[in-house]
Amino acid sequence: MNVQSVNNGLTLGTDDLEGVSALKAPGFIQQINRAEQDGFDTLAGYFRCKFEPGQQRYTLHVMIQPAMPSVPEVETMALDLEQVRIRLTDCKVYGLRAEIVLSQPATKATSVLVEVVAASPLTVDRS
Repeated sequence: MNVQSVNNGLTLGTDDLEGVSALKAPGFIQQINRAEQDGFDTLAGYFRCKFEPGQQRYTLHVMIQPAMPSVPEVETMALDLEQVRIRLTDCKVYGLRAEIVLSQPATKATSVLVEVVAASPLTVDRS
């Protein structure tokens, strides 16, 4: 499990993959949900990142529209493949970028299911 948090260390909850069969379906590419709950604007997304033979890095771009009230706290996790490193390389109110890196280049076409959870308080203290 790879969990990253940016900003002030807010802890975010994630869903259990076992209960979400649509994410395992052939042809699944992405699913994004966004809600305002418990005082936070929260985005939860699942992304299928495909690697060609010989490829080791994949750059995932996630657009946030409309923009969040402030730069969100972000957690990332590879759900269906071990030996994967995820590094958050940019995070803005309007989107984020993450680099998914396999421990070694893919020997055949493969994919990684990545979960991204981003949350920002609905009210921003400007004092």
